[in-house]
Amino acid sequence: MNIKILRDYITDPPIELTMFIELSIILAEMVHREHEQNRIIGYLSPDHISVQWEGTTAHITWHTESHAAYHSPEQFARFNLVPSERSDLYALGVILYELLTGQLPFHAENDEDWGTVHTRKVPQPLSDIRPGLDGTLQAILMKLLTKSQVERYQSTYGLLEDLKLYQNMMDNDGAFTPLEVGRLDKIRTLSLSDSWYGRSTEVVQMEAGLEQAFQGMNAFRWVIAKEGTGKTALVHRIQQNVVRHGGRMIAIKAEPFQQNMRCGPILQGMREWVYQLWSEPVELITRLKAKLQAEFGPEMQVIISCWPEAKLLLNNDAKVAHISDAAKVWERFEELLPT
Repeated sequence: MNIKILRDYITDPPIELTMFIELSIILAEMVHREHEQNRIIGYLSPDHISVQWEGTTAHITWHTESHAAYHSPEQFARFNLVPSERSDLYALGVILYELLTGQLPFHAENDEDWGTVHTRKVPQPLSDIRPGLDGTLQAILMKLLTKSQVERYQSTYGLLEDLKLYQNMMDNDGAFTPLEVGRLDKIRTLSLSDSWYGRSTEVVQMEAGLEQAFQGMNAFRWVIAKEGTGKTALVHRIQQNVVRHGGRMIAIKAEPFQQNMRCGPILQGMREWVYQLWSEPVELITRLKAKLQAEFGPEMQVIISCWPEAKLLLNNDAKVAHISDAAKVWERFEELLPT
């Protein structure tokens, strides 16, 4: 299985055009999968993406930050906007430009900060670096790199459609016809003004809980409603603020079959948290292990019995309290959960 870090495909001279288009589609599909799960990535970088060429797929090796060269203008709090899926598309545009040319579209000179670079500078035309490129491919990348979120691709749907149409034209003996980029772009996210009219109270309650969490306190909000009433969209709106504050958000859905599973949705979220944790710096993980051991060490058997994934976070040599009754184990585990 040939798996490479995306950075390895940024070469001098750059990769040939056919490979670039195929790789662009693979990367766009990767971003599409994340957005379908209502995840804003927020830190795309060629150093954090692995590519499996045989399986025509790519995966993010999760990190909490990336180089500022791959950030969107709004990630520097410019334009008074919060990051969204369109921020990921901007970062993807930076990566695709670098793949196609072997160089970044923007460079910070001397003490110039990256926020200013992304807000004010424009990329060097692709045709100046790779003469012979047609206007359609340049238009696709320039649309990704537009400063304004409104002028960018609004979703991966439109981007994938354009890339696949371009690939089809390449396969058709390279007979390129003018393509109106973004024509089939579908806006998947709804703004507060057109989708949350009359629900500002719920939004305020959710954001107040989020602010508590930023301050290190526990905050619980239950989102309960009938199917199709916008629960996912409400949670998704909160996720944008989480990313803006440099945090991560785990969103899980309570399925009907979990109703008879004790702590089912909570454990599902905790498993996802452990999975994401391993991409954090070693120093942070070490501090967290020490904190968990100090606070919950004596309860290790109870915790691991109900949450096996926690085994790697706790010291197996520590003295623990043994409880043989399974029902009491779960009762004790529930008592340990924050309230």
